[in-house]
Amino acid sequence: DSLKLLLVAFDDPAHKYAFFCLNKVRAAGINADLYPSHAKMKKQMKYANDRKVPFVAVIGSNEMEAGKVQLKNMETGEQRLLKVEEVIEQLF
Repeated sequence: DSLKLLLVAFDDPAHKYAFFCLNKVRAAGINADLYPSHAKMKKQMKYANDRKVPFVAVIGSNEMEAGKVQLKNMETGEQRLLKVEEVIEQLF
């Protein structure tokens, strides 16, 4: 099954939070991955495009404080702030 969701993080704390989110998403049976480092956002988005990943979850300090992720539809460009549980519902 091809990758459905790539999680990308702005910094170290966000990367840790992203890892927590990744485990939840994978436990729900969704093929997801976390970009291995908090590189520049442009680089992470290019990686997602190159791999043709349909959704990207962007995580920064605002998202962490809200306990949510910014889910971006890579085809339409639409972004929504969602809880991890809502992301799982969206992707099923």
